[in-house]
Amino acid sequence: MNAQLNYYTFGDPHLANQASENLPSLLGDHTKTGEFYPVTLYTGFTNNFIRASDLSAFSAQTEISREDMDAYLGKLKPVNQFWAGYNAPLFQFFFNVPKKRKPFISFGFGAGHRTDFNFDVNREFLELLIRGNKNMAGQTVPLAPQLNLLSYNQLFLTASTVFRIIPWKNAQVVTIKPAVRVRYLSGLACVRMPSPTLNMYTDPEGRYLDFDTDLRINMSSIADTPTLNDFASQGEFNLNSPGKGWGFDLGAGITVLRNLQLHAALNDLGGITFNRNVINYSKQGTVRYDGVDLDKLNSGSDSLLNFTKLEEIIQPEKTYESFRSPLGARLILSGMYGLQARKRRRIPYFVHNLSFTYVQGLRDYLNTTTKPIAHAAYTYSFKNILNLGTGVTLGGISGFMAGAHLSLKANWFKLGIASNNLLPLISTRAGRGTDLHAFLGFSF
Repeated sequence: MNAQLNYYTFGDPHLANQASENLPSLLGDHTKTGEFYPVTLYTGFTNNFIRASDLSAFSAQTEISREDMDAYLGKLKPVNQFWAGYNAPLFQFFFNVPKKRKPFISFGFGAGHRTDFNFDVNREFLELLIRGNKNMAGQTVPLAPQLNLLSYNQLFLTASTVFRIIPWKNAQVVTIKPAVRVRYLSGLACVRMPSPTLNMYTDPEGRYLDFDTDLRINMSSIADTPTLNDFASQGEFNLNSPGKGWGFDLGAGITVLRNLQLHAALNDLGGITFNRNVINYSKQGTVRYDGVDLDKLNSGSDSLLNFTKLEEIIQPEKTYESFRSPLGARLILSGMYGLQARKRRRIPYFVHNLSFTYVQGLRDYLNTTTKPIAHAAYTYSFKNILNLGTGVTLGGISGFMAGAHLSLKANWFKLGIASNNLLPLISTRAGRGTDLHAFLGFSF
């Protein structure tokens, strides 16, 4: 998917509170009293159209032949996608309120920063950049690149509670655990291109290009947003956040048979409204471009890369009203099954932990994709001190990933490192991206 989740946190007994960022109903599980995380970092990138081996092959060649480019263009997807981002909590604090020596109500609060960037481009656009438009003469081709960026700070408060039910035919206790996570968001920067349309027609004789457009670009930042013709100039910096908003994560979990948990969550509901340092560009209709004046170009007064010229050609409408950027909403379904129940220092855990997760994004935007994702993982817990696990992921942008994680808990001290995709370390032909999660925490 555009952004990857910390899938390995779902089945690791050490990481239930961290996993509650995606599955709120895991809040408080496998926790005695509380946990504090001063250091947590998640970062990664992925794409669906180029591998590290492709980049290495291109850089090693002094001259790239037309056959090489044709072979590469033939591998492109109809829509080629790239995502990069990071999530850096400043601190996270979780604690349980027990009832009869068992967690009854769990709370958490914290602060952090998050940035997500995605760029989607269709095959025709890349063919135009590499081959030019000679082969497109007499044709109308869609060119719809889409770029989105959202960067914000957040404060969160999360809570869950446990309801115990005893079925009338069975003495087995079944628990139901609803949970909610509320986030106050301070937007720092945003670039949004909602549903862009750009069709290009090339005159058979190459005399002109017609662009049929329905484009809108919303921009805002902590600095004064520059216009197209002075993009290189530095805007006035202001510490006041240009955007405010709310985010919501809703979840529910059910525990049956003592060792089977089922969880569901709706993540990243809500959005941020930007009303300061805002510039909106929009263009609807047909624009004809009939070239650059060569006399002016030779005299140095014109340039193919002159943004002023570009603005004159496209002639976008410029407005300054506020706009709203949604978050990357998604549905998550997950199940965990444990074998060989144990308890250490009043904290229950399983030696063998199996988990399965299904993710469905509600839109292709920022850290989500409508391409479904399935993840399966196994974690072995050695006395709830050292946990080792591995997992595979199918679907989304990357197609296939395989990763591993390690977490250590020694008395009150916790640390760990993990990655959903270690394939690039094995072969440059095996992976189109990777990620990294690292944390340092304390439990009490």
